[in-house]
Amino acid sequence: MRKVLYLLTVCTFFFSLTSQALASDLSLTTENTNIGAIVETQATEDFSSTLPSNIGPLSGGSGTVTYEFKEETPKTLQKKLLVKYLTESWAQASSYTWSKSNSTNLTFSGNVTGEVTDKIKIQFGLSGGFTTTYSVAITLPADSTKFSKLAYGSDFYTQNLSYVRSISYCTIYDGCHSSSDPRKYISYKEPTSTTYLYVVYK
Repeated sequence: MRKVLYLLTVCTFFFSLTSQALASDLSLTTENTNIGAIVETQATEDFSSTLPSNIGPLSGGSGTVTYEFKEETPKTLQKKLLVKYLTESWAQASSYTWSKSNSTNLTFSGNVTGEVTDKIKIQFGLSGGFTTTYSVAITLPADSTKFSKLAYGSDFYTQNLSYVRSISYCTIYDGCHSSSDPRKYISYKEPTSTTYLYVVYK
């Protein structure tokens, strides 16, 4: 009888320890599962629901680009600047005759792109170019004792400018930012409608 009671006591104690261990393992497993689910859900919510509606990812070329232009020198008229020679070789000619059309174009020098030149044309109201046509052939006399060429020229407005390019952009990761490039210096030659045919001597 004593042996039976002893066995029952041992079994009851062992069952109690086993139940507590199982309960402990079950609570840990359930707790870990809940933490994993909360973290995953929270990360998704933070990414998708807290962004302002006007902010999107930055991709190539996105953002707002602005240009600030400055006149470094006054606009000046330069008269009878050479555009091109109309004859290739120096010659001892007594005259030159010309009847083909000629053209002049707005030109830029310095660190400038097509995007910048387009904005300068608009902001400063610059002429893109002119074409001179001749209804009849024009003959110019020349000194045959000297070497000469026939030339085409035009009056041009010239000016030095500078500009700063700035960009503002937003990303979904760290909000909105703006930055500016170093100031760049350029100049332009704007043709006028006054053009010339003339003889140049060597």
